[in-house]
Amino acid sequence: MQDPPAYNISVNHDFYQPHRTLNPARFSAARLPFVESERVSYDLPYALSPAHRRELVLGAGGGTDTEVAVLNGAEHVDAVEINPMLVSLSKRFNPSGIYKNPKVTVYLDDARAYLRRAQGGYDMVLFNWLDSQALLVPSATCVWMAPSTLRRACVRPGIY
Repeated sequence: MQDPPAYNISVNHDFYQPHRTLNPARFSAARLPFVESERVSYDLPYALSPAHRRELVLGAGGGTDTEVAVLNGAEHVDAVEINPMLVSLSKRFNPSGIYKNPKVTVYLDDARAYLRRAQGGYDMVLFNWLDSQALLVPSATCVWMAPSTLRRACVRPGIY
């Protein structure tokens, strides 16, 4: 479907996250500039890191970060999301279909718990909003995750 719809998830009448595709091939020339402007921040890690074959997305939500990882050439993405309803809604409504992609494995788990058990070997670890967006402090979600926990997930040379 060209120019597929986007769905916004709200919690207590507040915007929480979009469920959409950011695949430029899915959009008409008229909508393409909007999609490309949305992709800029999502594509930044890939511009900065040449290695991203195996990725971990923490707080995967509706799958936007996961889809962009695949669009940028990831061979496999482990997507960790604590809220099963977000994954269910994405599987049902997200036009990207990312959680049905064979390159993606979804884990319903807490990010910290998953990292404690992670075998490592990721080329890239992405995390965005891992906690309530009502915190209003962008760095607050990074504070509680010990650097050593993240380091265990990234064992390839030059990572972290």
